[in-house]
Amino acid sequence: MKSISNMVVQLGGICGTNDLSEWEEGFVDSMFDYYDSGKLSDLSEKQLDILIHLYKKHFGDYEHEVPS
Repeated sequence: MKSISNMVVQLGGICGTNDLSEWEEGFVDSMFDYYDSGKLSDLSEKQLDILIHLYKKHFGDYEHEVPS
């Protein structure tokens, strides 16, 4: 099971390539702002859904339980 921080780091690794659209790259960059400030737990449900969608799109299946 990948952690949210690992997903952000992996997606960040493909920034600057042709794999991400301009919008996707901007989104991943904004996730690094949360990552750098230690506030990934502050992501909204929609942000988390988009992050997981991008991860699945670029790296395949993903299993993650969102803590309640």
